[in-house]
Amino acid sequence: MIPFSPNPVHSSKVTPLSSSLSYFIKKQLLLFFLLLIAAGCATSPKQPSPTAVEANKIKHELDTLTQLYEKKDTRFFSHMHLAGVAPPLFKGSALFKESIQHDFDTFSEIKMNIKITQIEIKQDAISTGIYWEGAWKMNNDAPPLKQSGNALFIFSREPPSVLMEIRGESPFGVFQKNK
Repeated sequence: MIPFSPNPVHSSKVTPLSSSLSYFIKKQLLLFFLLLIAAGCATSPKQPSPTAVEANKIKHELDTLTQLYEKKDTRFFSHMHLAGVAPPLFKGSALFKESIQHDFDTFSEIKMNIKITQIEIKQDAISTGIYWEGAWKMNNDAPPLKQSGNALFIFSREPPSVLMEIRGESPFGVFQKNK
């Protein structure tokens, strides 16, 4: 055995057999990695379940209603079919519309935070439990009116999802609750 030497005379020689074996191993490893990458790319992405799709639609609907309410945008009424375009969806909708309009006229700023606590999908409706917190400010000097509560929003199952009923403490039309 010859100890390590920087002199090329003492270094090991590469034979044609070891060179072809090394080439074969490299080729096999490259083929293995290419097959591994191809197998990873060949699978289609997992599609969300129909339940998840419906839950996302309800979340989007709640987000839209909340944003329209915070902006005091009158499209809130048509979005809830309270503008007289369609028949009122739930009992007391005229009073509900009046109390929301009163909020728009009374408060200079509205901030809402709505969290979905549960969703139950039935054959004809989607019941959505929510927890909400809100702050309604009358002017710059007065502290905001803060409230929170729980409500059950019932949406239609047919597209587009339409809010049919609110049970419990509605986050919309808060002024009438404090009168």
